[in-house]
Amino acid sequence: NSGDNKVTFQIYSSLDMTNMFKDVKSLTSINLISKENAQITSMKSSFENCENLELFEIKGFNIDNLKSSSRCFYNTDINITNFDFFSSSKIEDMSYMFAFYRNELLNLSNFNTEYAKNMSYMFYGSRYLFTLDIRGFDTNNVEDMSGMFKDCVQLSVVDLKNIRTPKVKNMSSMFSGCHNIYSPDFSNFNTENVIDM
Repeated sequence: NSGDNKVTFQIYSSLDMTNMFKDVKSLTSINLISKENAQITSMKSSFENCENLELFEIKGFNIDNLKSSSRCFYNTDINITNFDFFSSSKIEDMSYMFAFYRNELLNLSNFNTEYAKNMSYMFYGSRYLFTLDIRGFDTNNVEDMSGMFKDCVQLSVVDLKNIRTPKVKNMSSMFSGCHNIYSPDFSNFNTENVIDM
């Protein structure tokens, strides 16, 4: 602990981060370092409701067995410009991961979504989000996109060309409340297996 609102850890073994810092609203900075290539097995709700979290650094971990990041940054004010940590992830469940995100810009261009199956409500309620960079997304295995962009009322700049939907079954409320998306490109949407729109 390097201050009242800052936390620094050194991790040497596997780490289940489920609910680890949930509701710690005074937390402003987090620095997680592994010198032994420790495994993270879950990040579900890790930073949920950390309303004042601004700085996030995580290094040296093996995330081959990380399957869920559901609600990881739910209702946070986090300002991350580089998501390289997730560039090699095999996460399957990304539901609500950035729901109620409180900043105007979110750059996920280095995010690996190759293994993702659930993106439901991933950005739900992010009413301040104006620019979203998801150009690197691979959504070929995603089955649920329900509510993915629901109520992103300010979202204007987002490139949807890489959003492919060959396995998607649920698209209900996917863009509900999105009033400002500029010239959306749905040319790669395949709705052959969709049951609920």
